[in-house]
Amino acid sequence: MHTTLSYILNSKMMQFKNLKYRLFIASFLIMLLAPNIVMLLGIEKSMTNNENTQFETPPKFNFKNIGLTLKNYKSYYLGNYGLKKTFVNQYLNFKSEILNENPLPNKVVIGHDNWYYLGDSYKQVLTNTFESQYKKRQILKVVKNIKTLSEYLKENNIEFYITVAPNKHSIYKEYLPYQLSNSNTFYNQIKKEFEVNNINYIDLQQTLLSHKEENKLYHKTDSHWNNLGAFYAYQEVIKTINKTNIIDQVLLKDYTVSSSIKPVNHLSKMININKREKVFDLNERKPSKVDTISSKYDDLTYYNPNKKLKLLMSRDSFSDAWIPFFNTSFNQTKYIKNYNQISTKLIKDYKPDIVIYEIVERNLPYLTKPLLIKHP
Repeated sequence: MHTTLSYILNSKMMQFKNLKYRLFIASFLIMLLAPNIVMLLGIEKSMTNNENTQFETPPKFNFKNIGLTLKNYKSYYLGNYGLKKTFVNQYLNFKSEILNENPLPNKVVIGHDNWYYLGDSYKQVLTNTFESQYKKRQILKVVKNIKTLSEYLKENNIEFYITVAPNKHSIYKEYLPYQLSNSNTFYNQIKKEFEVNNINYIDLQQTLLSHKEENKLYHKTDSHWNNLGAFYAYQEVIKTINKTNIIDQVLLKDYTVSSSIKPVNHLSKMININKREKVFDLNERKPSKVDTISSKYDDLTYYNPNKKLKLLMSRDSFSDAWIPFFNTSFNQTKYIKNYNQISTKLIKDYKPDIVIYEIVERNLPYLTKPLLIKHP
């Protein structure tokens, strides 16, 4: 009797243990599968209303290149697996709202009066604001590459200019959370070498510094200049070119300047903080007759029948705001974004009168790579 009862109890215990193990395994499998189910069914996307949470479109399957497809799917999965964005946003909110801390200090730096700056995770941009982290040989390589491009264009009777869009750190340094006295930056060293080597360099820094007291020229929550900053930079470029040419230059009085409070948030969004700020809009009083020939982001081309010269500009995202101004001053304008390289084939096909090479200060190290790509 005792043996039978003991057997029954042991059997029940074993069943209970087996059930417990099964439940544990099932729970573990559900935890593993849940994020994938959430991702595949789009549940997270439908249940969130956070404007900072952006969901990518799954890559298309390419049967001709299976390896690339698998690589793309892996990248997509790592960035979009279920509930990742929700958990990350909760962490960022907890750090910023509850602990009142900068959640990603190396990515975004919060300065005084709610000014946001890129941190050192992007090419050590904050450190380079005060002290160059680059070597003399890199500076000389930049100069060599610029001279090679400039000399080729000169041989083909094409004027060449290079201009640098200053980092927000350089124009609004006073709002950074700390200050250092040293100004031996890569930017300043490059400018000196341009002068020594007689390179047609257009300095936008002094122009922007001279206008900053009139109005805000950069976005507080974005790394770029605003429309006013872009306009003053455009004027300085045309002013320099007009030393050897006659190019019509639009003036501020040719525009109606209005302002509104809007979200910009390129930087604040990185740390899940929503901000709105004063944004300036410039609208032509008398619209110019500019036609779009190509609207590809890496090859924008426009035509203005009322002007004469052809402009080719190698650009980055800073040029987005000043493109409408240059379109009013040239017959044809082509803006390329080809990893900061210009091909001899493009020069021969397009036949520009003037070439402008625009690059933002933080990307100056890109110039250590050859800028002129030669084709037979």
